[in-house]
Amino acid sequence: MKSLNTGNSRESTFTRREMLRSTGQGVTLAALASAVGCSTAGMGERENIVGSTCLTILYRNGDNVTFDYDYYRDNHLTLIMERYGNDAISRYEMHKPIVMPGAPPSPYVLHVNIYIRDAEAFAAAGAEHGEEVAADVPNFTNTGLVVQNDIIWGESGGDLHSTELGQTCMAILYPHEEGATFDPDYYRDKHMTLIMDLYGREAIRRFEVRKPAPLPQGNAPFMGCINFYIEDQAAFDAAGAEHTETLVADVPNFSSVLPMVIPSVIYGIG
Repeated sequence: MKSLNTGNSRESTFTRREMLRSTGQGVTLAALASAVGCSTAGMGERENIVGSTCLTILYRNGDNVTFDYDYYRDNHLTLIMERYGNDAISRYEMHKPIVMPGAPPSPYVLHVNIYIRDAEAFAAAGAEHGEEVAADVPNFTNTGLVVQNDIIWGESGGDLHSTELGQTCMAILYPHEEGATFDPDYYRDKHMTLIMDLYGREAIRRFEVRKPAPLPQGNAPFMGCINFYIEDQAAFDAAGAEHTETLVADVPNFSSVLPMVIPSVIYGIG
C-alpha cells in the first residue's frame, strides 16, 4: 500500500489556544511494536476502531532541531506503509504543527498517528523491517521521539477515513504527572458529548479519544490523547468564543492537569 501525499496544504491559524505543557520519554517504534496488544474488532461500511490500538508518535522540538517534512511524507511514510502493509496498518496520519503568530513554538515538530489493524501482523513486520525503518530516521531529522501505545476509547462524528489531506486537526494531550488523574470514561461520555453538542458537526468533522494501553511498569507520557478534526474554521472559532468558559469549567470533572494543545495540518496519509 503506497502512501497518499501531496505538497499542497491548508495551514489555517488558530486563536485562543496555546501550548501549555510538555512531557514524555523517548522510545523507538521498533521496540514498541511487540507491545501492541489490540486489534480491530470488525470491518464493515464503517471500520470499527473503538478498542483497537493506535500509536501516538511525537518528534521533539528544540534548539538546532531540523526536520524535512517532505522527505518524511514522500519517503519515510511510504517506506513504512510498504514494509508493514495495510494488513497491519489501517491508517497512517502525519500531522505538521501549525505555526501560530505570537505563540511559543510547538514542543514537537511532528505528530504522527498509526492506527493498527492487526497487532500480530504489525509486530511481525516490526521484527523484520524495524532496523531498516530506524536507519532512515537521520535522513529527515536529528531529534528524538516520544511513542505511546494508545487504545481508542471513543469517537464521534465522521469515521477514521473521513479526514483528508490539508485538513486542520487539534491534538489535546494530557501529560502524566506525579499524582495526576484523568478519567477517560467521563471524557468520552460527558466532555466529548458536551463539545460536540456545543460546536456541532459544522465545526468538527471527527472527534477521537484515546487512553494509554496498560504498561508492565511505569506510566505512559500522556494520560489521555484526543484528536478533533476541524470541519470549518470560522464555525469552530465562533463556537470557541461562545463556549470556551463552559468547557474549561468542566475540566476538573475529569482531569487534575491542564492539557498541551497542538494545532496541526494533515500533511501526509498512508
